[in-house]
Amino acid sequence: MKTGLKHIAAAACLLLTGCGAERAAEEPPAAAVEPAGRAEQELPSGVAAVIGPYTITVDQLQQRLNSEAAYARSKYGTEPVKSAGRMLRTMVAEKAMILDALRKNLLDREPSRTTMARFKDKVLANILLRTKLADKINVNKEEIEQKLKADPKLDRARAEQMLQRQKANELFNEYYKKIYEKNEVEKSPDNLAAVAEIHQDLLANPVQKGPITFIRGDQVRQQLTAKQKEMVLATYTGGVITIKDWFDFLCEMSPPSRPKDLNTAAGADRLLEGALRIPLLAAEARILGLHESEEYLNQVRQREEATLQALARREALKDMGEPSGDEIEAYFNAHREQFEKDGKPQEYSSDLDNRIKAMIWREERDHLLDEYEADLLAKYPYRINENAIVGVRPVLPKDEETESMQRPK
Repeated sequence: MKTGLKHIAAAACLLLTGCGAERAAEEPPAAAVEPAGRAEQELPSGVAAVIGPYTITVDQLQQRLNSEAAYARSKYGTEPVKSAGRMLRTMVAEKAMILDALRKNLLDREPSRTTMARFKDKVLANILLRTKLADKINVNKEEIEQKLKADPKLDRARAEQMLQRQKANELFNEYYKKIYEKNEVEKSPDNLAAVAEIHQDLLANPVQKGPITFIRGDQVRQQLTAKQKEMVLATYTGGVITIKDWFDFLCEMSPPSRPKDLNTAAGADRLLEGALRIPLLAAEARILGLHESEEYLNQVRQREEATLQALARREALKDMGEPSGDEIEAYFNAHREQFEKDGKPQEYSSDLDNRIKAMIWREERDHLLDEYEADLLAKYPYRINENAIVGVRPVLPKDEETESMQRPK
């Protein structure tokens, strides 16, 4: 019996999440743009809009309308408020955000640059393991029967799963050992001792005092000197693992699961072994040319687009400030009807501050994003196929199906 990648991924401890960005054109968007303006040019019937290298199809528009409408009904009990034209304008603006973020080189800033580099390595590592190992995880009926006999409390499905996981671990360990040896890993004992000291110093002396008792990524970026970040803990064929890489790996772990002995060189060394795993697997994948595979390129493209869009939004909202006490009270007085309790008006109280702040932030966010969207659509040329979207409207499923649908990200 065969299993998929899930047991291999578990054996390798690779944590990888996908994203729902729409597929882009084969080449990345260019930073240079044509003079802004909405050109009237005939587009194919199945195409709703074009902006830069991106094409938004009528099917994609329909799917987005359906998802948004289902979410609105299940979450708020309301009917959809966006027409096909407005929704398409939003989708075009989202693509323009990607173009704008590329023009501003937002993906080259930290921590996004490091996060994207690590994502690429994880994708390669997963593809490598699936390519090399997934089809080798075979569990036969005799092995399952023996497992059930050894532990009668197990059911057949659980016994098979345990055997698959065991074989996945064995296969991974054997395969990774060969890769490790081939890459001639060499470590620096002195720098391992140094990183243990630096780890303790960061724990004991955070710049931002507070209740948090673990090391954070922003703390590493701010408190480590450039020299410390570049200190090499290990070398391997074609690459190095620095102290910054070591801390990046640490910060990916949830605080409760972090080792307790990182104040020692031995503990630092064990964490280094974990930090080496993904880079070594990714290096092997590149040797095999997996970085040129359509699967890899599509996953990376989708993540880059989703990240660029999020960075563009964050950039547009960077000037949002904390509402003052006077602004909070003024907002309350202007919206008293929204603060009734049991049908009766309330007087202002500081207990309402957090609720009022959230309302102010939401309104300011929506206003800033609307302005940004309008600016983008004036800056980046796009084309709308008005004829193709005539009659396009949300198609809502049955109520019981609607409740299970999730809003698109």
